Amino acid sequence: MHRPGGRALSRQRDGSALRLGSSLPALQPSGEAGEPGTLRIVGGDTLIIASGSYTMGLGAPGADLCSSDYPWDCYMPPIPSGPGAAHPTRILGQGWDSGCPDPPELWGRERAAMVLNLTDVSHVEIACLEITDHAACADGHPVAGLACDRDVYSYGDWAADGLYAEDAVSVTLRHLNIHGLAEAGVRAGRLTDWTVEDVRLAANGLIGWEGDIDDDDANSGTLVFRRWTVEWNGCVETYPGGQPTGCWDENVGGYGDGVGTGETGGHWIIKDSAFLHNTSDGLDLLYTRVAGSRIEIRRTIAEGNAGNQIKTNGPTWIENSIIVGNCGYFEGRSFTYAVGRCRAYGNSLALNLQPGDGVTVTNNTLTGEGDCLVEVICEGNCTGGEAVHMRNNLFLGQTDLTSPEENTCWVYQDNFATDPLDADYAIIHNVKENPCPVGPHDICQPPGLLNEAIDGFDAHLQADSLAIDAGTAAGAPLDDFDGHHRDVAPDIGAYEYLALSPQAYLPLLSRSPAASATAPQVSGCDLFPADNIWNRPVDGLPVHDNSAAYVNTIGAAAHVHADFGAGLWEGGPIGIPYVDVPGTQPPVDVAFDYAGESDPGPYPIPPDAPIEGGPASDGDRHVLVVERDGCILYELFYAWPQPDGSWEAGSGAVFDLGSHALRPAGWTSADAAGLPILPGLVRYEEVAAGEIRHALRFTAPQTQDGYVWPARHEASNLQGDQYPPMGQRFRLRTDFDLSTFSPEVQVILQALKTYGMMLADNGSAWYISGAPDERWDNDALHELHQVHGADFEAVDVSALMVGPDSGQASQ
Repeated sequence: MHRPGGRALSRQRDGSALRLGSSLPALQPSGEAGEPGTLRIVGGDTLIIASGSYTMGLGAPGADLCSSDYPWDCYMPPIPSGPGAAHPTRILGQGWDSGCPDPPELWGRERAAMVLNLTDVSHVEIACLEITDHAACADGHPVAGLACDRDVYSYGDWAADGLYAEDAVSVTLRHLNIHGLAEAGVRAGRLTDWTVEDVRLAANGLIGWEGDIDDDDANSGTLVFRRWTVEWNGCVETYPGGQPTGCWDENVGGYGDGVGTGETGGHWIIKDSAFLHNTSDGLDLLYTRVAGSRIEIRRTIAEGNAGNQIKTNGPTWIENSIIVGNCGYFEGRSFTYAVGRCRAYGNSLALNLQPGDGVTVTNNTLTGEGDCLVEVICEGNCTGGEAVHMRNNLFLGQTDLTSPEENTCWVYQDNFATDPLDADYAIIHNVKENPCPVGPHDICQPPGLLNEAIDGFDAHLQADSLAIDAGTAAGAPLDDFDGHHRDVAPDIGAYEYLALSPQAYLPLLSRSPAASATAPQVSGCDLFPADNIWNRPVDGLPVHDNSAAYVNTIGAAAHVHADFGAGLWEGGPIGIPYVDVPGTQPPVDVAFDYAGESDPGPYPIPPDAPIEGGPASDGDRHVLVVERDGCILYELFYAWPQPDGSWEAGSGAVFDLGSHALRPAGWTSADAAGLPILPGLVRYEEVAAGEIRHALRFTAPQTQDGYVWPARHEASNLQGDQYPPMGQRFRLRTDFDLSTFSPEVQVILQALKTYGMMLADNGSAWYISGAPDERWDNDALHELHQVHGADFEAVDVSALMVGPDSGQASQ
C-alpha cells in the first residue's frame, strides 16, 4: 500500500491529506481491524488514490499485525458503508473523472485471500483501479511452474481473489481492470442493486466472476452490467507480460467460466458486453432460478468460449447479440495446457425455462461448431404454457467439431409437453436436418455475411445479403448491435446493413496481407491508387540502418497515444475531422500566409466545415475537405473562416486522389512533411470493418533538418543521424503480441505491423492521428499506452520508389 515517493492522497470530506498506507487499519490475522491502526475514513467519505503501485497483504504498510503463519487472512477490512444512496463512500483512482488514463494498481501478495473487501457494505462506489497480483500462477494448477506456492512461506506475490463481496447493497463498480489473480477476479454473492460499468475481468486462474460463495448465494434487486468484458479466464496470466498461458479447465482440476453463479435471483441487465475466450462457459446464468428473476442481454458478443457461449434460466430477453460458438477455440494453441472441446455439447445458446416461462430472442446472429446452435430445456414439470419467441434471427450452422460427419443442429428441445418454439423471419442455413422454413417468412439460403467461417467469423452483411430488409418491425429493437438505427424494414441478424458497417466488439483474427488489389476509400473515393506508397505493406522490407537511433531519439520508453477519440477536449472534437462535399459545393477564396508553397484557391469549403480542435481552438486548426464527385482532397493548416465567407489559412494543398503526384520538392502542405493528412488518419469505419489497409500518420518531438521520400518538406534545424527525417516509415515489430488487446485496438496494431506509419509533423512522441468519432471507445484506445517506442523499428522503403516525384511504389 505504498507508492514510492509518498505522494499524498486526498480525503475530500474534510480536506485533510491522507496517504494510502495510513488510510487503512492494521490487520489482525483474521482480517479484522486492530490497534494501533485506526480507520481514517468514515462512511460517506471520498478517498482518491494517486496513480502508482500499491502492495496489499502481508508486508504492506499498515499490516503490521499480520502473521506469516496465516498470511491469507491479511487483507483490508470492509470499506465503510455510505449513509445513503446519495452519499456513498467512494474509493477512486486518480483520473476517475477524466477517463481513468492511469489507474493506480492494487496488487496482492503472500496468498492474500482478497485485495478489496466489500463484506456487508452498502452505498459504496469503487472506480478507476487496476486490481491484480505479480505472479504468473493459478491456484491448484497441475503444472509445477504455473501452480501457486501453497506449501511453504514465503508464498510469493499472488492473491486469490481481486474483489470479494457478500451481503452488499447499492454498490457501483466503474473502470476496473481486474486481472491475473490466482482464483477469481470477483467472488461475490448475496448482492442487491449493483451497477457494474466498464469493468474488465481477464485471465484470472479459475473464473472471472464467481457468484457461488459459502452458504446462500442468491442475489436480488437490479444487477446492471454495461460494457463488461470477461475474457481469458481459466488461463494463467504471465507477469509482467500480461499474456494468457497454461489455459486449463475442470477436466484437470480447473474451472474456466467467464461468469458463473450459485442459485440466484435478481433482474440481470447486461448491455454492450463481451464474453471471450474463457475455458468453459462464457456467461453462465443457469442457476438464475429464484422466483421473480429475469435476464436481459442486449448488444453483447460471446465468442471463443470452450463450453456454451451464453446460458440462461427463466424469463429471458436476448437481442442484437452475436453468439459465435467456436467451442474448439483452444485446441492446438500455444497458450493451452488442457482445455476440452465443446463442454456441455458446445451448444452456442442454452436456454433453460421453468414451467410457464417465456423467452424472447430477437435480431441475433448465431453460429457454432457444437452440437446445436440453440438448446431449449424445461426444468421441472412444463405443461404447455412455455414459449420461446424468435424473430429476425440469423442461424448459420457449421461442421460439428465432435461429429464431423454432420453439421450442428438448429434447435434441440427437451422436456416440454408441447413445442414451445414460435419462430419466424429467420435465416436458417447449413444446419443438420434443416427444418427450414419453420415460419412462413423464413429464408433457407446462405445469409451473405462478410465471413461465414467459424474462425474469422464476421457477422456484417454483404451488400447482396438476403437478410437486408427481410425482418419484421414487430418487436424489433430500434437499433442494432452497434447502436445504429433500424429502419421500418429491419434486417435479419445483429447488424443492420450499412455500406461502411461498423463493428465494436467482434473479435478479429490478425491479418498480414500482401498489397491489396483495391485502395482504401473514403466518401466513395480511393485514397490514392492501390500501389501508392501510403497503401503499400512494409512488413517484408529491411530495417533501416539508423533504426535504433531514431527510436531512441523519439523515445524508446515513451508510449503510443491515440490522438483521436470520442467526445470533446477543451470544447473541440478529439482528432482531425474531415468533411465531404458534392462537386456542386460553391468554392470560396482562401488567403494563405505561406502562399508561395500553397495551392491557390478557391476551395470548396462549406461554411460549417469542422475545424480540428473546434472553432475556438488556437492549435493546428486543420480543415480537410473531400470533393467526392471529382475525388479531390483539399487540406488547410491554421484555417479561420471570415465574415464574408472566405477563409484565411497558414498553408493549403490540393491532392488528386487518383494520382501519384507529390508536392513540389521543398514545399509544405497542410502538414509539416508536405504530405496529405487524410490518408494517414485512423478512421472508425475501417477499424469497425476489421482492417486498415494504409500507413498511419504520427508525430515526434525532434526531427531532422531533412526529409525522405515521399515527404517533401522538413520542419527542423537539427543536424545529426540520430534525428528521424520527415517521411520516415516505422512499423510495429513482428514479434509484438496483439492477443490481449481489445478487438478494435488489434486492428490498429495490425496496421502498424503491416503498413506502418509515416513521420508527418513535429509533436508529442508516438502520437497517432485519427478522425474523431462518437463511436470510439476511449478506454479501449487507451490500451495503446501499453505499446512503447522500443516496440517499433524504422523501415527502409527506398527500394519501393519508382521515381522521386511520384508516390507510386513498386511491388
